[in-house]
Amino acid sequence: MKVLALAIVCAATASAYCQNTSAPTVPPGHWTESIPDGHWAKAALEELAARGLISGYPTGGFQGPRQMTRYELAVTVHAAYLRLRDTIDGLSGSIDAIKNATPATKESKPVDLTDIRNQLQDLMGSIANVKAYGKDIENLQKLTIYFEKELNQLGVDTESIKTQLNDLNTRVSAIEKKRTPVDISGDVNLWMGAGNSRDDYYGLNKDGRIVGTSTGSSPIVDVFGPVATPAGLTRDATILFESAFTFTSTSESGPKWHATFVSTNMLSSASLGVPSSKVAFGDLSGNFNPSRGFTLGGYEEAPMDTYFQEASVVFGAKPAMVEVGRLGYKISPYLFQRQDNTSYFSNERWDDGKYRFDGVLAKFRAGVAGIDLFAGNSKGVQTSGGLHINPINSGPVDGPYSTSIGAQFTADQLAGAKVGVKLNPTTKLNLSYLLLDGDGSFFVGSKVPDRLEVMGADANASLGKLKATGAYGQTTLKSGSDKLVDSDNQAWNLRVDYASGRYGVFAGYRDVAGNYLAPGDWGRVGVLRNPTNLKGWKVGGFADVNSRVRFSANSEFATGKSDAFAEGTLLNSDSKVNSYELRLDYRIGPAVGIRLAYEDTLFRDMAGAASTFGNPRYRWTTVGLDYAIGGSSRFSLQYELSDVDNDYQVTTPGSESRFRGGFLTSQLTIKF
Repeated sequence: MKVLALAIVCAATASAYCQNTSAPTVPPGHWTESIPDGHWAKAALEELAARGLISGYPTGGFQGPRQMTRYELAVTVHAAYLRLRDTIDGLSGSIDAIKNATPATKESKPVDLTDIRNQLQDLMGSIANVKAYGKDIENLQKLTIYFEKELNQLGVDTESIKTQLNDLNTRVSAIEKKRTPVDISGDVNLWMGAGNSRDDYYGLNKDGRIVGTSTGSSPIVDVFGPVATPAGLTRDATILFESAFTFTSTSESGPKWHATFVSTNMLSSASLGVPSSKVAFGDLSGNFNPSRGFTLGGYEEAPMDTYFQEASVVFGAKPAMVEVGRLGYKISPYLFQRQDNTSYFSNERWDDGKYRFDGVLAKFRAGVAGIDLFAGNSKGVQTSGGLHINPINSGPVDGPYSTSIGAQFTADQLAGAKVGVKLNPTTKLNLSYLLLDGDGSFFVGSKVPDRLEVMGADANASLGKLKATGAYGQTTLKSGSDKLVDSDNQAWNLRVDYASGRYGVFAGYRDVAGNYLAPGDWGRVGVLRNPTNLKGWKVGGFADVNSRVRFSANSEFATGKSDAFAEGTLLNSDSKVNSYELRLDYRIGPAVGIRLAYEDTLFRDMAGAASTFGNPRYRWTTVGLDYAIGGSSRFSLQYELSDVDNDYQVTTPGSESRFRGGFLTSQLTIKF
């Protein structure tokens, strides 16, 4: 029985100490009791998974709707115990080896001081994580009791585990006293993008970039096809690099501080209205599509640049704490959230939705209520080369004022408040207000706006397998105290999700008026991000065919909202936008997964100048692979075929709007 248990554990964790063993199928049984939401055991398992001690069984994670059986969960608990024990054993052994090193004498072999220094450097990061081991041990102690019956059936000596966990806790306490005052962590990312033309046409990706052109900064002879000289993947390849280092204080007393320093060639600016312009990813919040007259011709490496993304000090702790310095904050997608403007690059710093600014954030908690107050300056958040890292721009690129290129309101200063109230254990309501001061690049009548007010609410509630979310927002554009735009300025959305076992469905409705200008991130339709003057339904769902295969689909059926904003948005009350997405995920093993996806978005009966050019249609077919290299590294590879009639962007009679190229991307991420 113990041999069988070891084999199952090896399959569940793919750990280094399990070699040359097969992974039998989990024996059939009646272990079908699930852990309900909110149960302490579920939270403990999620903490262990987040720490990398367990990878799940058999699909590699706990995010899916299929709840693992108690038998499978017991397997992961035992595997986590073995992994943590070996980690602490290795750490203790390294410390003892250095401690027992003796100076050189005539009778002894000289000690290699270089080797000792290298060992000490390796230990710095490991010891910095020791405090978290204490929480891991506490979780494992409780979970061992909770799954004692299943562990005993695995052939595991639970009494021995309890004794050894107590011993590990004592050893961790001793090691923690040796930890360094600063924890250093970070990641390194290497990204490659290469486009190819197809059937004498360039490609167009989801970020509105033309691919399959040429390398370097060579201008594109003709932005729109047919292609004069077909380009292959080797001619249109770009390599981007970024490394980040986070320094965090480990002191248990006094203020806590942290700082994240980034070195990269991924950030760059672009020249408005220059079709042949090639840049890297731009900044962390701006996107370049689909402002008419402003089209980017692919990617190129930017000069190396550096910046501090965050650098702040936290005073106090719950229920009252204040953070000062360069910090990040967000509210919700429809109110205040930085756009994820890089569909082909996955990174927490780029994708977390937080705007960074230099200022202060105060948090107060009292009973079921919490208050966040914040204020600061965003204009000074720049790289050493002078590039604005994440401009806080009004939401839509194509909106009511987009007939002027780059016509967005940009905030230099901000202040705001969020009040959250937990109405009951499963229902929460947030009320928010945001004041942005800056400069608009357009006129409203005879005045240039210098202030944008954003206010709204969002709520979420759960009732068993049902979950409901909703949000409302309103923006007011001002010049001083004068209101310039205070009508057709609302947005709201509702969504209901139902998940049960191996399947789930959702339905939602949204309505975004033409003058809605919040600096949020409420989605993409074709190449159009943060659409306004649009309303309609979204429906979708997923189904787990088995423990390895998931199929998901979603669609949107929207119409233009008003004729009054036809010129800016190219949508009127007759316009229709239908979008479909299909995706198939197959998990080969705990570390490897492949996916196949298809997206199709069709615009009909466009307004204004766009009505001359037909019906824009955006189709992308993608196949990809993801490989988790251990617990700290990841490699992804995908190839995307585009089949696009980009009439939405084309406003010059006779211009070619057809794109049929391909785009190959890969990313290697190493965390430390």
